[in-house]
Amino acid sequence: QLHAFSVWTNRPVMISERPAGKVPAVIITGFLGAGKTTLMEHTLASRGGKLLGFVVNDVAAINIDASLVRGASARAAQAGDAEPLLMVTLEDGCICCERSGDLLPCVEQLFVRKAASADARPLDAILIECTGLAEPNQLKRAFLNPHSPFAHVLEQVELAAIVTVVDAAAFQEQYESHARSRLDKQCVVDLLVAQVEAAQLIVLNKVDRLDARELELLEALLRALNSAARIVRARYSRVSLSCLL
Repeated sequence: QLHAFSVWTNRPVMISERPAGKVPAVIITGFLGAGKTTLMEHTLASRGGKLLGFVVNDVAAINIDASLVRGASARAAQAGDAEPLLMVTLEDGCICCERSGDLLPCVEQLFVRKAASADARPLDAILIECTGLAEPNQLKRAFLNPHSPFAHVLEQVELAAIVTVVDAAAFQEQYESHARSRLDKQCVVDLLVAQVEAAQLIVLNKVDRLDARELELLEALLRALNSAARIVRARYSRVSLSCLL
């Protein structure tokens, strides 16, 4: 039986507790190079008949991440997976700041495209991939705003979880550095902490690049930052859809 997480209490809840008919949305966050797009590709390739919607954000004018997801969809189709790719892309800006008002319109577009398709099934889930510079709590507010002009969208979807992908090989060095991101000059450690603290699930990716002691110390650091989150170890971002939900 699948589990989700309450974004209000940070506790695990059964999906059956979600209001009937609402589609669970999962925000995928994590710093640059952590493996977010690889996670999206893997989920698409191993969805097991689930009908998924994707929102993919890229700060660049050309959405490379969306191109990778399309490639994964094409490979899945060649392997016999006939599920359609329902994806909305958002380029040229970060969805948590300069384009923060575009998140729910993107979700609305997914529902519009779904309604126009020949598939009568409802969406099983929506996965939202942020840029590596996004602060997920900014996105969470869009789902919790009772005065949103997109209240009709919020009647159909609910935020189920924030999933943060952590690069096991790079996190410690990034955490201890005083570097600032090239795009918004934000201190990298502040962004890393914000992404980890917001998570209900932490995907500790690239664990094959650390030894057992290094992994133990890194997990202790992550638990110090967020003791309530579940930590799942992964290689190549291979995490099941049921784990994300």
